Amino acid sequence: MKLEKILIENFRGIEHMELDFQDELGRLQNVVPIVGPNTSGKTTILDAIHLCLGPGTELFSEREDLAMTPSSLVRRGSIRAHVECTVRFSDEEIEKTKAIFRQIDDPDADHVPTLNQLKVSWDYPDPTEKHARGKNVYDPPHPHAYLLFKGRKRAIRNVHVPGVGARSLQQLGGVFMFDQKRTGLGLRKRKIDEGIHYTQDPRDILLDLATRAKAKQASETTQQDDYENFSALWTKVCDPHRIKDLINTETGLDMEFEGPQGTYLYDGLSSGQVMLLMLLVQFARYRIHRSIVLIDELELHLHPLWQTRLFVHLEDLGVDNQVFFTTHSTHLREALRGTFFHCTGNLGDESVKKVER
Repeated sequence: MKLEKILIENFRGIEHMELDFQDELGRLQNVVPIVGPNTSGKTTILDAIHLCLGPGTELFSEREDLAMTPSSLVRRGSIRAHVECTVRFSDEEIEKTKAIFRQIDDPDADHVPTLNQLKVSWDYPDPTEKHARGKNVYDPPHPHAYLLFKGRKRAIRNVHVPGVGARSLQQLGGVFMFDQKRTGLGLRKRKIDEGIHYTQDPRDILLDLATRAKAKQASETTQQDDYENFSALWTKVCDPHRIKDLINTETGLDMEFEGPQGTYLYDGLSSGQVMLLMLLVQFARYRIHRSIVLIDELELHLHPLWQTRLFVHLEDLGVDNQVFFTTHSTHLREALRGTFFHCTGNLGDESVKKVER
């Protein structure tokens, strides 16, 4: 799935905003930077997308620092916040969603619609007072339009079913938000509430991925490919540093890295390397493909050169993802010249207009 356009009204500090993510030929932008200083509303745009589209996937909980209260989400002086997102689904995604429903004998298997474009609206507070997180409406008013968002959840729940498997996640999208702690995806609170231990320690995730990648691969797994892609991308950004190999130490398994000064273990990583690692390992862990991905402050703890490298390789994070990211880095802003981005405010000079292409 990909986002075509969004309308935001009376949401947090935004009174009215309309953004279109198509180019002059109607092609959707795969990477959408949102540039501006602190408090200019960058994260608000990501939150609007997440709150409007995320709940429909059933893989959602609000980010940890977001208070779900009218005083926090509704613009002062207004009664209700309103967001509309127009989403596109490819023929391949629709057919894969239908196939998943059939393979797991879901009673809704014959109800998944063929709709390449769908408008989702979100109102908060819910005027009917039935939904604590706000009310979602799907347009056109197909009675089963919401099923287009359920394929990934159904596949995750039934990954053991023959014909489903982990590879199916390469064709089923979701909505994922990475907050500034990079422990996001809205999964931590939900997993704790369900009584499931789900580590957010990047070292543990890295070691688990590496161990699984080196094990004999079942025919339906993508763990080895995901790990190799993640490792190659980390190296491209952090060059001349690279991930070397698993190593058995006196205290247990660790990961060995290599750089200009020689080899070092996980504890020798810089803060920038750790933040990048926290981002990338979750793409491999959750097999994020064909999804809408929201990243708050892409440049966190990264040297300007590494900021540029990460931006250049964003489309390599997964298969056919659409990535929205915020930044207040003047270096990244300059690197964006000639590409589409939305600007929420001045970064300290007069060269940035409201919207640049």
